[in-house]
Amino acid sequence: MTFGKVLHHSLGMASALVLAGLALLTFVDVVGRHLFNQPVRGAYELVQILMGALIFTALPLVTHSDRHITIDLLDTVTPRPLVPLRDMVVNIISAIALGIIAWRLWLLGDVKAEYNDLTAFLRIPQAPVLYAMSVLAGCACVAAALLSLRVLLKPACGRVAGQ
Repeated sequence: MTFGKVLHHSLGMASALVLAGLALLTFVDVVGRHLFNQPVRGAYELVQILMGALIFTALPLVTHSDRHITIDLLDTVTPRPLVPLRDMVVNIISAIALGIIAWRLWLLGDVKAEYNDLTAFLRIPQAPVLYAMSVLAGCACVAAALLSLRVLLKPACGRVAGQ
């Protein structure tokens, strides 16, 4: 099984489970709030954590499969022979940005761990969540770096803009 397939199956399933949990939590919270005047205790904090988990479990997967939302501002002005160079530069910039995000999240996790910071209502430790987000951002960084190498090593005859 290739790295891409392992990534797709593991993080894809994790993202799907987080999204399903988020939808279920929201549904139960709304029904409980409106029908029984009993919202889910700590739903706001859980939604915040689950949203972060959803974004960061999907980020490496989306990056590896090169499925980010893009703007075609430069597509019409970039000469065809320079398209691979442009794509490589964009992926390198993305890798650097994701690396900085991963690094800063890890440092924030260190601060939260040092002070044993917990969420306000449910008392969930914040550091492990930040460390997990940092590792996943690091995986996305590696995926973006691999994309830039893929563009560089792709045979010239098979190149198509945006792939």
